[in-house]
Amino acid sequence: MSTVGTVTSQGQPQKGQTQRSSNNFPNFDIPSGTSNLEWSVSVQGGDINSLRFDVMQDVSLGHDPTLLSNVAAGETAPVKTGGGTFESGGSYYIANPKDISTGGWYGDSFTVTVETA
Repeated sequence: MSTVGTVTSQGQPQKGQTQRSSNNFPNFDIPSGTSNLEWSVSVQGGDINSLRFDVMQDVSLGHDPTLLSNVAAGETAPVKTGGGTFESGGSYYIANPKDISTGGWYGDSFTVTVETA
């Protein structure tokens, strides 16, 4: 496996945002020929099993599409999704971190690392 990118997310939307909970991944480098990505998560203090989040594409002066919904820690997803295609150098971020045990925001910050699968 090769690391594609890593970002830290808040457990709720950033101030002034309704969905976005992280900055864009600083580097998102998908090696040629990659067909699947694994979404690993590390968290301090919270229940990682109750965390779900979306992955959105940052579109300048446009609507940000959701590429993946309800991602769980350790989930593997295709590079080409129903919402679009992940590309090297693309602008992607974490959004809508949910705690599925309570139905509210997750609350604790967490780090997402994307790797080739």
